[in-house]
Amino acid sequence: MGQITSTEPTEKVKYQEFISNYQFLRRIRDPRYGEIGILEDRMTKEQVALKEIISKDNQDFEKELKYLTARFRITHPNILRILGFTSKSEEKLCASFHKIFMIVEYLESDLEREIYLKKHSGQFYSEEQLWYLTESMVKALAVLQSNYIVHGDIKPSTIFVSKMGVYKV
Repeated sequence: MGQITSTEPTEKVKYQEFISNYQFLRRIRDPRYGEIGILEDRMTKEQVALKEIISKDNQDFEKELKYLTARFRITHPNILRILGFTSKSEEKLCASFHKIFMIVEYLESDLEREIYLKKHSGQFYSEEQLWYLTESMVKALAVLQSNYIVHGDIKPSTIFVSKMGVYKV
């Protein structure tokens, strides 16, 4: 294997500082998040997801950083929170690539699971619940659109549900 070099000599320290407020719990494969690490905030005990994005293309890397910067600034009750991100560039032999590490709010449930559970228990959504779901999604998508962000993958499995019953994209 080739030697790993970074564009910044302090990137390992930067990453360690980035995750220092969290304790690693486990690594999982979640169909909604992909391959992630589950971390726990040392102070709040909130579980979060650590996702790694790898890009070999400079243009894709810059586009992803621009997107994450815009998303990080958005705080809305119906939008999944990005709690932070950091990046580094590495070179191995003849190849270079970029890594982005992102900490995002982790919610275990989604609308697809909620529909499945209701269907199999013979329950139905009330009109009020359906209006709440619709209003939540419209508000969230309006905020994303006003920030020139396209979600691009709205479906029941990408509409998250908090333990308090709040719908988020």
